[in-house]
Amino acid sequence: MHDPLQLERPRAQATATGSRVTARVGGADIWFESPDVALRPSVEGFVAAFLLPALELRRPLLVAGYACPEFVAGTRQVVERAHQQWGLPLLPPRYAAAIGELAGARSPRAGLLFSGGINSFHALLASGRHVDDLVFVQGFDLPLTDVSRALRCERSLSEVAEATSTRAIRVRTNLRLHPLFQHLSWERARGGALAAVGHVLSDHITAALVGSSGPSSVRGWSSASLRVDQVAGGFDAGQKLRAIAQEPLLRQHLRVCRENRGSDPNCSCCERCLRTRMTLLAEGQSSDYRVFESDATLAERLDAMERIVDPSLFPVYQTLITRPLPADVALAASRLLARSRVTYRRLRRRAWLGRVGSAARRIWRPSHSAYARPA
Repeated sequence: MHDPLQLERPRAQATATGSRVTARVGGADIWFESPDVALRPSVEGFVAAFLLPALELRRPLLVAGYACPEFVAGTRQVVERAHQQWGLPLLPPRYAAAIGELAGARSPRAGLLFSGGINSFHALLASGRHVDDLVFVQGFDLPLTDVSRALRCERSLSEVAEATSTRAIRVRTNLRLHPLFQHLSWERARGGALAAVGHVLSDHITAALVGSSGPSSVRGWSSASLRVDQVAGGFDAGQKLRAIAQEPLLRQHLRVCRENRGSDPNCSCCERCLRTRMTLLAEGQSSDYRVFESDATLAERLDAMERIVDPSLFPVYQTLITRPLPADVALAASRLLARSRVTYRRLRRRAWLGRVGSAARRIWRPSHSAYARPA
């Protein structure tokens, strides 16, 4: 087992642009900042962000601070779940100080982690959950260096907040630039990172809501002062989009793209954009969505895409092909799906042959070396 990973006590400071909380983790500083509200130097937030990266490196997280008993119990469940799902070691965080006291009662206030995507808009408009604040984070899907796109996203956030009578809160963080996040896939780390944002905002909200279509990635990150909840996780993105496709706010502000190409919020040609465009077209809503290219380019964009990387999306495309789509779009989608399946089978076969070869070499080398050993 490797040496413990040190998480130093978080500290808060006022800056020229607002509030910042910082902690040194593994010898490198990690920070969150906001121009809108004062952030809390929450130990729970930094533990949520770095527990899975520490487990990935087989290093116990040694925390110079305390956390509430509910959070400590929850992180033990996170560790056990990571062990069962991914084979990570059973190494719960170790706290150098005594466990903190339970938080007192506060008026409920819910903050929705809001990216402007399908899950976010569905959670805001159709989940039935009351939302008080919309929290936009720069530094997760949107890099810190992408200033012009960040400004457009912030303007969009303000307009959505005004239309829904919610408060807009902007947060920036260098979390994804920390060296420890180079060892863990973002999809695996995302739940803890979102929970971390909720915890540094926990002086202002009592619930952090996360819109997601897959299995819950935020279970176990709650504390006595902050409930971290997944919203409407039982519906996939297509079902959610069909439920809210006619909402005017989506037509002006929907942002599904993570490619960050060009200056537009959506590139209109990556897999996520193409899948969303096909769903809107099948719903008869695409012409009203000015956040994407014209439908005239859709078949061409599908033909230009090399393959669908994630095989779990094959059934989604198979279903979309059966929907009421123009013939050229349906054919282009069918061709994309066919070549994606062929490539996936070829890659699986290559991986299987690699595993067989490795096993054969492990078996052959000891016996071969025995014969080769001089008498």
